[in-house]
Amino acid sequence: MNELNIPMMTSSKTAQTATRDRKILAIAIIDAFDGVKSTAIHCGLAVSTVSDWKAKGIPRSWAKYFETIRPDLFINTEQNK
Repeated sequence: MNELNIPMMTSSKTAQTATRDRKILAIAIIDAFDGVKSTAIHCGLAVSTVSDWKAKGIPRSWAKYFETIRPDLFINTEQNK
């Protein structure tokens, strides 16, 4: 755990997988909102910031926000078991 009590990733493969998943999620969200510009407008962010999500992955705080307003974009692993 770090100063903010957030568990640290222990392996680079785990970190790479999480980043890949956040990139895939970013693309799904941007597509659902009909593009980078409309997603940026919805969030009150610069277009370049939202565009960066495709390369770097969506920040966790924004992922949580979209999970609350668009739960259909998130896979419920409990239902898939």
